[in-house]
Amino acid sequence: MSSSLTSVLADPGRLAALRQTNMLDSPTEAVFDRLVRLAARVEGTPIALMSLMDRDRQFFKASFGVPEPWASTRETPVSQSICRHLVTTRQPLVISDVRWDPLGSDNRFMAELGAVAYLGVPLVASSGHVLGSLCVADRRPRDWTEDDVTSLTDLAGLAMDEIELRSGLHAHTLADPALAQQSQHLWAALEAVPDAVVISTTDLDRQGPRIVHANRAFCELTGYPVEELVGGSLRIVQCPEAAASVYQAISAWLESGTPWTRETVSYRKDGTEYVARWQVAPLYDEGGQITQWVSTQQDVGSHRMLEQRLADVEAGFQALLERLPAVVYTISPWSPNPFTYISPQIEALLGERAADCIGIPDLWDRWVHPDDAGWVKAECERTNETGEPFLGEYRICTRGGEVRWVRDEAVLVRDAAGKPLFWQGILTDVTATRQTASRLAEALEREQDVAEQLAAALERERAAAEHLRAVDEMKTTFLQAVSHDLRTPLTSVLGIALTLERGSDGLRADDVSDLIRRLSTNARKLDRLLSDLLDLDRLARGTLTPRRQMVDLGALTRRSVEEAAVSDEHPVVADVAPLHIAVDGPKVERIVENLVVNAARHTAAGTTIWVRVHAVADGALLVVEDEGAGVPMQFREQIFKPFHQGRPVAPHASGSGIGLALVAQFANLHGGRAWVEDRPGGGASFRVFLPGRPVTDTQAAGA
Repeated sequence: MSSSLTSVLADPGRLAALRQTNMLDSPTEAVFDRLVRLAARVEGTPIALMSLMDRDRQFFKASFGVPEPWASTRETPVSQSICRHLVTTRQPLVISDVRWDPLGSDNRFMAELGAVAYLGVPLVASSGHVLGSLCVADRRPRDWTEDDVTSLTDLAGLAMDEIELRSGLHAHTLADPALAQQSQHLWAALEAVPDAVVISTTDLDRQGPRIVHANRAFCELTGYPVEELVGGSLRIVQCPEAAASVYQAISAWLESGTPWTRETVSYRKDGTEYVARWQVAPLYDEGGQITQWVSTQQDVGSHRMLEQRLADVEAGFQALLERLPAVVYTISPWSPNPFTYISPQIEALLGERAADCIGIPDLWDRWVHPDDAGWVKAECERTNETGEPFLGEYRICTRGGEVRWVRDEAVLVRDAAGKPLFWQGILTDVTATRQTASRLAEALEREQDVAEQLAAALERERAAAEHLRAVDEMKTTFLQAVSHDLRTPLTSVLGIALTLERGSDGLRADDVSDLIRRLSTNARKLDRLLSDLLDLDRLARGTLTPRRQMVDLGALTRRSVEEAAVSDEHPVVADVAPLHIAVDGPKVERIVENLVVNAARHTAAGTTIWVRVHAVADGALLVVEDEGAGVPMQFREQIFKPFHQGRPVAPHASGSGIGLALVAQFANLHGGRAWVEDRPGGGASFRVFLPGRPVTDTQAAGA
């Protein structure tokens, strides 16, 4: 909403007039329901509304043709109201088709009503405030006529007459008891005020004005009971010889409309004197004639003593301020905030005479250093607006051009009613402290640099020691694993070789074939381990590059599975259709072999291993799955690092910890990646993505 609309909606006078109707959130009433039905019938529309516009909502006093939930809630936010525009325009609003009108095209309430055409007339009170609207809406586009507008305006006038008639009757009903109650409150307030108050006639005869009423404070001040005062002359508390001319002067003064104020000597009942400040004001009747005087008396004797004591305190305070090693000042809280007081120490600080600073509005702009002027001015404006204390340290320039640091602390002093009186502050020269702090900061910064250098050196030492420890642990782990992987097949090779050497003639042909097969298998294990170690070294030195050529990945995978020689302990299910892709064949063979061997090593004998190869977007996916325990989430990245091993099924099945590391690094060498997931149904699913443009066997034959 525009700011002008918001301000009109929030206008206190308009809201007060709206609440005086006592109709906000009131139940539905037959007279207004009949009125909106009549409006719908006269205008020939399916929808009619009489609404009151609050600050942030539109209340439906009566409605016709409005569906749920609006018929029950009887209100909408102002943001969804087209009628809100009537509050500012004060004129009928005519829209033939809200869907194409800027005021209604995005109005959700009109859309939910299914309304298309709109005609609204403001409800204007006799005070001139717009309280709401009477509107009708059609569900089809419509060109409203002048008669339509006139008819709805007449109905809105009837609605407003009914509203104001009700408000007048309600106010009249409350007026008489309220007036009586107000009179009681006035007399009670008169008795409660601390000043002595007396009401008298305006007689100027020889006896003078007669006392009509005297409050308790007046009786206590003068020592007279109220019975002796009422009906007597005002002269009872003044000089009995007070000239009639005094009262004539008072009467003439009051004709000007301003109170008469003087200090006079008055007398108590016991004859003692007291100095009183009299203030006499006129009381008027309905015709504007002065009928009575209301007079107040204050015993100012004690005030005189207090004023003297205050003067003594101010003199002592002034002397104290001038001995302080700082500048004390007061400035006006109103722009341009000139100085109203500044102590003489300003001359020692800035070379300025205190008298020359009073009333000058632009001194701060001249004193504050240009580099600090921006934030100091902003903070002054902020605290001046919020009333929060000002606290800051900034640089100022002396008359001689010297730059000094000051600490400025100021608070806003208010009167008893909370109205700002002045800012009171103190300027302390902190230049020496700043210079010392700067030198100390420089020394601390140098020490911090040294400490950081020492910490960095210690961290490097710690990291080096940690690295050496890790390398040593890795070496130990590696040697244990490699020694096991070397010793096991080497023992088999030696045992079989010795058997064949000592007497192969006595063995059956199938036993010899079995020994030769086992000898070949263990030799391949040794060759595979040696190849892994050499490839790991070449990868670490960055000397290994892929030699890509088009191969049948399916045939390569099937061959690698057979060469892994794990089918004796694990059934292997290979789903590997022909798939041609440009890769480094030997490296991919090692990937397949290491994944299959890894699956066999970490699963129980007799469990199945699945191997699949299929084309995916931009490459081929190689999958090796098992029925083992799977890989915990926290180890899924770690197991692809050199010399990190998973948990084997049996102690004799542990590996060197480099097989999966080579799988990951060979995949990276091709621009792909390797990872592990959970297999549906349990177990691990190791996956390797190899980028390229795969070609099926059929496509390759067609090419």
